[in-house]
Amino acid sequence: MTRTLPWLCLAVCMAPTALGAPLAYVAVPIGSLGGQSTYGTGINASGQISGWGDTDASGAIHRHAFLYSGGLGNLGTLSGGTQSFGYAINAAGQVAGSSNAGGVAQLHAVVFSAGTIRDLNPLLGGTISNAYAINAAGDVAGAFGSGGALRAYLYRASSNAVTDLGTLGGTLSQAYAINVSGDVTGYAHVRSSDAHAFRYGSHGIVDLGTLGGKVSIGHGINAADHVVGEASLAGDAGPHAFFHDGNRMFDLGTLGGTLSRAWAINSADTVVGEAADATGASRAFVYAAGAMIDLNGITSGLNGVALTTATAVNDAGQIVAMSCTATLVCPQAFRLDPVIGPDLDQHGLTGSWYQPVTSGQGIELEVFPDLVAPGTGFLQGAWFTFDAPPAGGADRQRWYTFSGNAQSGKPNVPVTIYRNVGGNFNAGPITTAQPVGTGTITFSSCSAATFDYTFSDGSGRAGSIALTRLLPNVTCTVGTTPTPDADFSFSGNWFDPSTSGQGIVVELNPVTPFFFLTWYTYAVAGQATGAAGQRWYTAQAAYTPGTRNITATLYETTGGAFDQVTNPAPATVAVDTATITFASCSSAQLAYSFTGGSNAGRNGTIALVRVGPVPPSCR
Repeated sequence: MTRTLPWLCLAVCMAPTALGAPLAYVAVPIGSLGGQSTYGTGINASGQISGWGDTDASGAIHRHAFLYSGGLGNLGTLSGGTQSFGYAINAAGQVAGSSNAGGVAQLHAVVFSAGTIRDLNPLLGGTISNAYAINAAGDVAGAFGSGGALRAYLYRASSNAVTDLGTLGGTLSQAYAINVSGDVTGYAHVRSSDAHAFRYGSHGIVDLGTLGGKVSIGHGINAADHVVGEASLAGDAGPHAFFHDGNRMFDLGTLGGTLSRAWAINSADTVVGEAADATGASRAFVYAAGAMIDLNGITSGLNGVALTTATAVNDAGQIVAMSCTATLVCPQAFRLDPVIGPDLDQHGLTGSWYQPVTSGQGIELEVFPDLVAPGTGFLQGAWFTFDAPPAGGADRQRWYTFSGNAQSGKPNVPVTIYRNVGGNFNAGPITTAQPVGTGTITFSSCSAATFDYTFSDGSGRAGSIALTRLLPNVTCTVGTTPTPDADFSFSGNWFDPSTSGQGIVVELNPVTPFFFLTWYTYAVAGQATGAAGQRWYTAQAAYTPGTRNITATLYETTGGAFDQVTNPAPATVAVDTATITFASCSSAQLAYSFTGGSNAGRNGTIALVRVGPVPPSCR
């Protein structure tokens, strides 16, 4: 049975297909200090990163702490030193770490702050020490010693006092993380000298146990005192990453291999770390919503680099990750910024969009991936609407176009809004687009977007339109590589160069399967009537996937008002039968014969060519 529904009914009767928004990230390289390794260790709410990097080809002997804040800054060493490390960063940009000094091989716990380096070792009283953690109050945790076993400590900045955190019955302990309240996690030896993860707080040092083996280590702790780390399994297999909720320890599993470690956790219980895949290769992971996910599969901008470990995550969801070729040999380090919606630089966002409450008007989009530069596409939009009230006939139809750069990793596309007037139906002259406003289009998913607009044409119009897809999503993805579709590849902008300034936008949707067309043009004698000479039509039909000759009913819609609900609703009336024939991926013909509406009696053909490059999957 052939379905022939007016646009109004199509928009109401076909529920939009809503997609979930899985995690996705875009990789931001943080650079290097000049050597072969860069290793990030912590990240604060501002996206600043602590870590260490080789400063030259000599490797570890000239390894220095750094602070990344849009660029990598070398934090230096204690006077005369050759090595320093940054291990954690707080909201103020203070970095906890370690450094040696001139003539001394042993590392001392230090705090890098506003260009200064404070040596904590004299306060700690040992000959060797480290500072692995710092919180917003400036409290520091780590370990110190004097040639024997190290002991975990907590330094309170407010009192300038140090507390030895003790052990779990053994002789050694090490603190690795601290939360906003000053609670600490790390590991401590039990009487058997096996290391167990601990949590230190108001009740002193507490053994968190293992996953059945002998060993566990706590690497991260959040404000809720949830701890993550690594623990051996029964028979001392593993280790596996764990999550401890304050009552029990949970095994987070692996990515198909035998090993995993969790390095950090944020306030939302998002966990990051490293895990072996089925081949034994180390892969960076994020654990969220009950699943361990390989970050390599949901991160764009890596350019073929494999992320092997993820060491830190802030409450905004930004992650520090590295690509390492050997232990602590990491040629590339990244900040992974979460992408809330889909990658903007993809053809999959192309299609027909509308707002249900103002059905009878809508927006057509096409994205040309990588057209501007790698990672930056170009978005072209066509907006079919009406003049401001009162509603009226075809002379109250209005259409606009808009365009802007669609950049990977960005939350929205800034656009310029244009208007074309002074043309005639399927005839010259060529018209030129004039800017009349600005806007942004933001995609929260592959099937939901918001269009914010502000006109600068003196009308004072400004607003926001919540958009959903008219037809189901076909190729748009979030965090994964899109799978192209031959039919959908024909979707986009087509025009006759001899009448540039008018044209059509089509969507071939094989999911439904359904064909939708919008035609923006002018009245027969529209050249002299300004905006009142604009005309637009829509066409739709069911079609057989794979066909390249489609006959559809053409509709004229009148009685609407610009971005407003009207009563009565706009009237959509069949006025024509139109046939589009795609001769190739870049040429087509539209044949039309109007039997009603403002163009009754008109018939003819339009030779069309594609606007912009042809999608590679088109055939």
